[in-house]
Amino acid sequence: MSPTLFDHDSQVSLPASFLRGKTVLFVGNRDSAVHSYIEKDREELADRFEDVGYRLLFIPELAYSLEQSLLNYMFPGVQGELSVEGIYQHIQDIAKLKGQSGFLYKKDGKAHFRVVAEENIEASVDAFIDFLCEPYTGVLESAVPESEIRFSRQSAGMHCEKKARESFKQLHLPEVSVETPLDERARKIIAAWEEIERKYGISIEDLEIMLGYRVKLSHLNITTAGKIILTDWEGRPEVKMDDLTKAVYFYYLRHPEGCSLKELQDHEQEILHHYMSITGRDNVQEIHRSVHNLLDPYGNSLNVCISRIKKAFRDVVGDRVAKFYYVDGRYAKKRKIAIDRDLVIWSH
Repeated sequence: MSPTLFDHDSQVSLPASFLRGKTVLFVGNRDSAVHSYIEKDREELADRFEDVGYRLLFIPELAYSLEQSLLNYMFPGVQGELSVEGIYQHIQDIAKLKGQSGFLYKKDGKAHFRVVAEENIEASVDAFIDFLCEPYTGVLESAVPESEIRFSRQSAGMHCEKKARESFKQLHLPEVSVETPLDERARKIIAAWEEIERKYGISIEDLEIMLGYRVKLSHLNITTAGKIILTDWEGRPEVKMDDLTKAVYFYYLRHPEGCSLKELQDHEQEILHHYMSITGRDNVQEIHRSVHNLLDPYGNSLNVCISRIKKAFRDVVGDRVAKFYYVDGRYAKKRKIAIDRDLVIWSH
């Protein structure tokens, strides 16, 4: 078997559950040129990673998405929530990254680290993304199911189309022509699905969960006090989050059509209205400043906010059901909440 590009990256010691298989975590020294480059173009870069089937994750998001049990497993002796700097330092220490900036990812259940060269940052990042487009070149020891190949074609996107096709030829697997004409029945099915997607704002993954697991969704009641209650489940559990995060969540509940994070700043007054209706703060100037800072398109507060919403629902109902209630979507694209708004009861 020929050498793979994985051979050029260092394997690091991190728990097996630290990263999901299609997740890349950027770990960067805040004083480095690499960190500045990634931070400046983070939305564009995240979108490029999405185009090749990966989610680009940053430590502030990680800080608000880890379960306490996983925190204790990864960082023995930790009590309570770790700060962003604390997580960064622990990862540096455990993985022995020596202050270098780069990407952590998984291969065959093991964590690897790709250093981004400071002398040629853009080329290093481009090479890594290209590398992620080659999941099947020289690394397979057994045949890959055709269903997995089809998924790979979809997730790789236009950026990887040429590389993917070359990989499939090397594997001697049957090629499925994307130019095969659709029959009338197939066209009707696709048209029907597109209509469902437009009407309800759910992805094909959401639909699979609904059909495959027969998910029972609860009504979501927003009380007069601004509490979020799942009314149809035993104990009527409350989904708790801070008031500023809740204000953003209420905005998305009111707008099933969705909105990208960058565009949220255009709706500052509406989010401010939601926040003022539930916050107990008296200083109006500080309230305005908090909302304005949250919506800063060049900051990281909104990404943390979205991660907090996701964690709040996961803590109550688990991800299989939670994904219908939290704000979801691709980086630099519209984010939205999948739940049918007929299930949302506004008492607030």
